[in-house]
This record gives sequence, structure tokens and C-alpha cells, in this order.
Amino acid sequence: MHEFESFLVPVMESFIAYRQAPGHWNDADNLNIRLFGRHCAALFSGAAELTQEMADGWHRRRNAELLSNSHRERICCFSLC
Repeated sequence: MHEFESFLVPVMESFIAYRQAPGHWNDADNLNIRLFGRHCAALFSGAAELTQEMADGWHRRRNAELLSNSHRERICCFSLC
């Protein structure tokens, strides 16, 4: 169904099911959560649980995100935007 990387696979799959139930999930969300998994796998390969550092690193605005919307689109699937 989803191609995740990192120790977060079971958590991500549960989170998606939770968000899909009321219709709060779309294709862009699938991409962004996969990218978050890659972020965790690349920078925290030995981790066994989600940390604040992981979330903060993902949430930081990137240099290429010149517009507020591009940053919001990337992180929105993790909140109730």
C-alpha cells in the first residue's frame, strides 16, 4: 500500500488509517509522510522511537520553501490543517 522507510512503518500505517476514516487524507499526504519516513531513516537510522528532534527537523522551513504554502503543504498531513 505505502512504501515507507524507517522504524515508524507501523505507526505511519495506523496514522494514515486514522486520518482516512473521516476523509482527511490525500495523495499529497502520502508523498509527505513517505518523505518524513525517509528523513527519519536517513538522519536517525538507529532510532527506535519518534523524538522531538525528528519532528522539529522535519518541521523546519527549508531554504527552497520560499512561500508559506510550500512549507505548510509539506507538514500539513501531520496536523489538522
